[in-house]
Amino acid sequence: LSDDIFWETTKFLEFHSLVALAGATRTIRRRIHSRFMSNYDANLRHYVDCPEGLRSLMRATGAVISGSCSQEFLHRVRHSDSAGDLEIYTPFEFHQSFLNYLMVVEGYSTEFISYADVGNEELNPGVYAVATLVIPDFTNDWQARVRVIASIDSCPFIPILCSHSTTLMNWIGPDSLTVLYPVLTFAKRGLIN
Repeated sequence: LSDDIFWETTKFLEFHSLVALAGATRTIRRRIHSRFMSNYDANLRHYVDCPEGLRSLMRATGAVISGSCSQEFLHRVRHSDSAGDLEIYTPFEFHQSFLNYLMVVEGYSTEFISYADVGNEELNPGVYAVATLVIPDFTNDWQARVRVIASIDSCPFIPILCSHSTTLMNWIGPDSLTVLYPVLTFAKRGLIN
């Protein structure tokens, strides 16, 4: 079966159905994994010129992506100009490494940084700092915006686990995906803490 025919027949399947299909054979698993990685890179290209470089840094530091970008990926929605920020969750010690990468390699500039240690009540208890970086896109009103969220320690998941809603408790690593509440997530529902 050619790739074109395979993807034409499976493009309307929900994510969890594709995961189940991937269990059928190694060949199907490889095809689906290859397509997922291609789609992941395509979504990341809306924010960075080199998704492979970003994923390499994520791999080296243990950082993950959560928020609207992971939701779009899970629900197989193509990126749109109304999409939200790219939210990268980093271990405390690698926050500056991500800021440097995004500014030097990808051309972002800092819009603002919020720190939890200055009495910022808006940050969840698992967050040390949130840096918002932007690249103005002068061709339309959409602006590429990346939020780099530093955990309070070396585990990047703490801010995600302290989140106000289960809909945010999913993350994408450089080569993997974690869904803590699959039944709710794939039903496009969530619980508020």
